[in-house]
Amino acid sequence: MIPCYLYCRKSSEDSQKQVQSIQSQVDVMTELAQSQGFSIVETITDEKSARIPDKRAGFNKLIQLIETGTVKTILTWKTDRLSRNPKESGLICQLLSDGVIERIVTIEKTFTPAESQILFSLENAMASEYSRNLSINVKRGQQSKLERGLYPACAPVGYINQGNFKGNKFIAADPLMFPRLKALWQMLIDRTCQLGELYRIMQSDYPLRAQRRGKHKPDIISFSTFHRIFRNPFYCGLFRWQGQLHVGNHEPMLSQADFESVQDFLQQKSPTRQATNTFDFKGLFTCGNCGACVTGERKWKHIKATGTKKGFDYYKCTRKRRHVTCFEKPLSKLKLETQIIEVISKLYLPPEIIAFGKKELAKQEIDSNSLEQGKIAELEQRLRKIKKDLVQVQDNITLEPDPDIRTLMKDKLRQLSIEEKNSTEKIKKQKAVSKQKYEEIKGQLGVIERANKILETGTKHDKQTLLRSLGRNWQLQGKTIDYKPFFVPAAILKVKASHPHYFPSSEPNNPLHKNKKLTSDEVSFVWRTLWRTIRNSD
Repeated sequence: MIPCYLYCRKSSEDSQKQVQSIQSQVDVMTELAQSQGFSIVETITDEKSARIPDKRAGFNKLIQLIETGTVKTILTWKTDRLSRNPKESGLICQLLSDGVIERIVTIEKTFTPAESQILFSLENAMASEYSRNLSINVKRGQQSKLERGLYPACAPVGYINQGNFKGNKFIAADPLMFPRLKALWQMLIDRTCQLGELYRIMQSDYPLRAQRRGKHKPDIISFSTFHRIFRNPFYCGLFRWQGQLHVGNHEPMLSQADFESVQDFLQQKSPTRQATNTFDFKGLFTCGNCGACVTGERKWKHIKATGTKKGFDYYKCTRKRRHVTCFEKPLSKLKLETQIIEVISKLYLPPEIIAFGKKELAKQEIDSNSLEQGKIAELEQRLRKIKKDLVQVQDNITLEPDPDIRTLMKDKLRQLSIEEKNSTEKIKKQKAVSKQKYEEIKGQLGVIERANKILETGTKHDKQTLLRSLGRNWQLQGKTIDYKPFFVPAAILKVKASHPHYFPSSEPNNPLHKNKKLTSDEVSFVWRTLWRTIRNSD
């Protein structure tokens, strides 16, 4: 029996790919060894591509054993299992020529130093050339896909790869996962929750599942995968390939502007974890003196008469601003809620004014399309210039013989394509500005109409959403609430200050206001004044 080493290799490092490759090589070559009188001393395997030299531990071990030992025979299924690069192929050829390797036995033939050396070199050269051509063809195919706006990889969560045969595949929206993920994106756009809370919402209400290798049933995606989704520009119609952004032809879930807005939101520091005690307005206010967050605190007092403890809630500055000394004193929960009720009462509008205003808004909204025509015309002119430049660059690429200049032109073409997509989105957004303005006005009027009910029966989230809908930069300074009202609340405060006789009381349950009814002329006058103030604030 002639002693030999058996060498087997598969190209993929993934344990789930080419599972039977090495085992099938071992079975075939073991049977061949028994039939031809070889005794396998050791079986050496690699799970790595042979295209790049000096990367395979098994191959290096095989060469070391051959050079230092007495076994001079190698069994391998085909010569391309040993090498697919010129460096390692040359090493094997040299060892075979010097007689260090006495024979290389494959399933088809046996190579020895006296015979077949040229044939072995030729087969190795063909294997190396095949590997090189395969790499070139793959890159050419990827470049072709990039130029057509196709993502040359597996579709991310929310999309699926479709197509019957190679070269005709494309990425389409997953009918099950796409609407779920789009709803989650919208929550981030609306700033309704942080990413950690959004992941819990996904698990319970919008489960996103991905098939994992070796498992029959798809699993809920991990938080790390979930986090990467909201950093991926693929979902706004772009995709990144080899460090460059390209415009895709797949259906986007959101606009580029919304995607950038979400990135800004995610880069902000996450809020502190929720404590055991519940404070309705915790995290809403900032300190007017130092700018730190205002948190809630519960203090306990022993009641001698009953022998029990009673809790008292306060809102205070966290004093976490470095190099700033803050002397802002805590404010009791009762006093804070009293001030919030006072803020809401100042914005109160009689129901007849709100009802009349909503009817007037519905009429004016019909003729609102002409309000933004100047801006739209300017954007459309810019888009026409970009399209003209695109055509010019495409023509120049076709005529340019220099490959380096063509590469620069293709980069310019890619940038213009991104600008074209961005300009198109801006035009669509501008056309919707007028309608959105009316929707915002109606929405803020509705919030003001429901404000007292939300304060009485709403949840913590409802109350904070209410105040964030009325204004921004909510602060506590000198135990007093301060904020910047949005345009509708600001207009209401201004009209009430200039026409106080129409608003004898801002509180809906006040006896002075209970029997007060405005005439139709008064309602019309108040609304016209309010509408004129809102328009002037744009």
